[in-house]
Amino acid sequence: ARAAEMLESIRFSHKHKGHEIVRLLPAHRGEAVDVMASSFAGSALADPEPIFNWALGKPLYGKWDDPARLRWTRWYMTWCFETCVAYGLVIGVRDAVSSQLMSVTALLPPGRSRFADTRSWHKTHMWRLSARVGSMPPDVLSPSAFPPNAGPRLEAISAHLISKHEKLSETAVLGAAAGHWFVYVQAVSPSFQGRGCTRTALESVSKLAREVGEAPKVCYLEAGSERNMRVYARLGYEIIEQVVGESVVDPKLLIDGDTPPNVWLMARPASSS
Repeated sequence: ARAAEMLESIRFSHKHKGHEIVRLLPAHRGEAVDVMASSFAGSALADPEPIFNWALGKPLYGKWDDPARLRWTRWYMTWCFETCVAYGLVIGVRDAVSSQLMSVTALLPPGRSRFADTRSWHKTHMWRLSARVGSMPPDVLSPSAFPPNAGPRLEAISAHLISKHEKLSETAVLGAAAGHWFVYVQAVSPSFQGRGCTRTALESVSKLAREVGEAPKVCYLEAGSERNMRVYARLGYEIIEQVVGESVVDPKLLIDGDTPPNVWLMARPASSS
């Protein structure tokens, strides 16, 4: 509740940039998932998110408008949205004039990162989220429409990152027992790339982390491309560890020898600047 109040207090803090900061609720799922899926699937205007691109495999590389690719990406983004609506906070950046949604930040506060753990169906939150999403993954429902092992490929690299995150959470780097703020998804609509939406969103996250809860205040995210890593570095995030993609998954999951992308684990203190 305190985080939601703080978010409302900074709603118009970036109006000079043409941005309005809002909390996204279940009623906003459709437009939020549209932004998240278009950001991760890629388009003629923007590169795809490398992990999702790799998981889908070479048959769908570059096919931004392929219905199967879009359906698959939308399902996973729906899961991420529902995770943070249920257990955290979803921040939207809207155009201050048109109110069009430009970016979405799915966020889990201290002590809630465990709800991003999708490694086992024995966890109660998995069943709750499954009910909220309302369907099985598209590659499970229609396997013939997807390259082989798309789901297992994504699950393999996700499980490795979750394990890394879990171990880091026990260290001072991520605040240890005091916890940290986890930016689960940062997505910008391809139509609004270059408008400063990521800066506005992550500055809002830092402000929340500074003013809500107990110290120490740390923000954490995972960059799936060098481009994004450089963007986050300019916003004060430092590399904790680089995960080398080829060391992550079973070679049996590779398609024609393709290797997963590298991922940069990054954090920053929620300082006053």
